[in-house]
Amino acid sequence: MSVTIKELVDSSSAATGLTKKVTEQALVAAFAAAGTALKAGQEVTIRDFGRLYPKVRPARQARNPRTGAAVQVAEKTIIKFSPRGSLK
Repeated sequence: MSVTIKELVDSSSAATGLTKKVTEQALVAAFAAAGTALKAGQEVTIRDFGRLYPKVRPARQARNPRTGAAVQVAEKTIIKFSPRGSLK
């Protein structure tokens, strides 16, 4: 099960007493800023929640399972998550 932005807005709005519109704008802005930082190669740490960080997977040789032929897989940057605080 996944949590949608609407569910995050509803629970955050109820917890803070802010309107849903203001809460949604704040959450969208926070996620956009985190995405921009990650794309720039920076790490994003949210205290008591976790750390998001980019990691480079080096290029490697793989096999096509259907044909068994060797295939070159290019280098790729992925986003990793490391839980912190109460999530551990």
